[in-house]
Amino acid sequence: MRALVCHGPRDFRLEQRPVPVPAAGEVLLRPLFNGICFTDKHVYEGHVARAPGRVIGHEFSARIEALGPGVGDWRTGELVCVEPRLRCGQCLACRAGLETLCAEGGFIGVDGGDGGLAEFVAVPSYSLYRLPQGCSPLQASCVEAACCATDSSRRTCSVV
Repeated sequence: MRALVCHGPRDFRLEQRPVPVPAAGEVLLRPLFNGICFTDKHVYEGHVARAPGRVIGHEFSARIEALGPGVGDWRTGELVCVEPRLRCGQCLACRAGLETLCAEGGFIGVDGGDGGLAEFVAVPSYSLYRLPQGCSPLQASCVEAACCATDSSRRTCSVV
């Protein structure tokens, strides 16, 4: 499969990679639409520390292609959007239900796991949301950005 791989600041390459095999709790996705945000720009410019060899892209919609063991009620062919925040499930924040504060987590395609700028990507099943009726994959690729803006707006308005 083809994947856009970061090798360092201003060094992104389209490469051939093997198709990932979903592990327990993971699904294999075929990304449909990807957004490019300022985090991706900062990665490209070298302002965000990254492990060399990672595939970028954390704002994307996808179709489920394969299921790893233990993924719940997901089915192949379903259209989803991806919440890119990874969590450990073990730290105090995760155990308290505050997964967004996980100190061990990261973001798909930024600092934990490969992202959606590839023909296929394996992600944890907990990061998926089914697309509601009438929501296109293009619209769904904007969900992460819309959530960030909404959260920021709520925080700002609650302070005033």
